[in-house]
Amino acid sequence: MDDPQQPSHCRACKESSLLCNKCKIETYCSTQCQKADFPIHGLLCSKFADFDITPRPSKDHRRAILFGEYADEPEMIWVAGNATNADVGATTLQIEPHLVKHAYIKDKLPLKEELLNPICVCFRGEFNEERSNRSIARITSMGFGDHYTWQGCVVAYGSNRWGGREDLDMKDYRHVAEFFLSCDSRIAPQMVWSMSPKVKAVRVNCEGSQRYLNKPQFEQIELSSNHYIFEYNSTSDIADRIGIPIFTYRCYPIPSPSDDYDWHDNLYAEYLHLSCDPESKGWGTAIDHEEFDGTYCSFIMVRQDKKPLSLCAAEALCKYCLFEVGPFLELSAEEDGHNDENNVKRSGALSKEAILSLICRQTFFLYYLKIAREKEDGTQQKVDNASNPYE
Repeated sequence: MDDPQQPSHCRACKESSLLCNKCKIETYCSTQCQKADFPIHGLLCSKFADFDITPRPSKDHRRAILFGEYADEPEMIWVAGNATNADVGATTLQIEPHLVKHAYIKDKLPLKEELLNPICVCFRGEFNEERSNRSIARITSMGFGDHYTWQGCVVAYGSNRWGGREDLDMKDYRHVAEFFLSCDSRIAPQMVWSMSPKVKAVRVNCEGSQRYLNKPQFEQIELSSNHYIFEYNSTSDIADRIGIPIFTYRCYPIPSPSDDYDWHDNLYAEYLHLSCDPESKGWGTAIDHEEFDGTYCSFIMVRQDKKPLSLCAAEALCKYCLFEVGPFLELSAEEDGHNDENNVKRSGALSKEAILSLICRQTFFLYYLKIAREKEDGTQQKVDNASNPYE
């Protein structure tokens, strides 16, 4: 997952490179440097070279690395590309989803190399007894000082900004190895990154996720406060205008089991990202957010200030964009493209200024109260005051 346009350097000394004859991935400047790196590289080199990628289980499966608890060496495995991080961890590590923990390797690596996409290290976060992962212990034994004791099985797989998976290769393996070597005996630095305070977010599921995975339309989730959504994201002009700035990112679409054209339907994904910039050519459309323009899929939304985003607030915001603001913006965008030569509109569409004056905190809060009352009437339960988006 390194940048293919970047020159390849020796793994050991960073000078000019020669290719490893076995894996055909890793590079060295000399046989001396290759021998110096072999104690770590050799643990996986042959297995990687012999790993047959032809019988890929499905087009969505991706190549990953498993560090078995009782195995002496890591091995290559397949992981599902359309599963959540928790599901991948639970299936691969054979534990309950709530026990799965994650650490992300994306930059500030010991090798000082930037990755195009982060590598996710998935492990069990709780143990009742002390037991060391043998395959990782062989790697950390090559370093100096005391290292963090990894327990149970650990799996590393490539991730991307869309929530999907990427194949790992031998260069990625070395990034993971250096990550293990950087974790001291007190606590792994990147584990602090992944175990940092949680932020309440909401996943808005598409039709396929609701029908196939039995997911609710609006699903409360928790993200690490250092989750990469806070670095790689889209934003919402409408949410900005009403005083609740959010970050969003498009989730990897689950494959349709048939020619079901409604499988990924999720109008909220597009309407939440309609442009409110009167100077933009994308006014009233999601063109400025191409990943959401005409693309219906599940997506995640979280507040930029990292305050909790409640289900009620997220539902109200999505419906406000679709039913309250969307029709005005769509009509305005349509008319904006049909002005006559004198720039006079041929219909009674509201002006951009009038529309922008309607998109404000007051109108949204009234709509939010309406949604809250509907939820109270439907469940006979009072919506928690903590869900108020402005408190």
